[in-house]
Amino acid sequence: MTFDYTSIPGAGVWRPLLYGRLLNASMRRWGLAVPMIIDTGSDRCLFDARFAHEIGIDPVAGGMVSRTTGVGGAVVTALWPIDIEFPQLRITLRVDAEFTNALPVGTNGLLGNMGFFDRFTSVCFHARARSFSIDA
Repeated sequence: MTFDYTSIPGAGVWRPLLYGRLLNASMRRWGLAVPMIIDTGSDRCLFDARFAHEIGIDPVAGGMVSRTTGVGGAVVTALWPIDIEFPQLRITLRVDAEFTNALPVGTNGLLGNMGFFDRFTSVCFHARARSFSIDA
């Protein structure tokens, strides 16, 4: 399946985004569908902590404490098993997701290597065409 990049208002850039809905696997509590950046530089799927609260997870109490390192340095995260539904792909994935308060403003989540890329045969980026493709 091929998808177009999305223009980020006010930033002057285009990003490979997919809409996903987070689900607290133990409580069967869904969140809203939000755009998530497909990020080859992210080790795991990483989301803003506000989405943890939305699906009934307290990222401070009970989650396994983890650390992730990115361009901005190391940040503390809470690791929780969740499901992510991708309506555009017609699939739901179970992932160990990290939640943090340290994502840049306007970033809902990053779809990383463990939990996203490793679930597909290929994820290809076509920069000139401003599109990407995902093959199961």
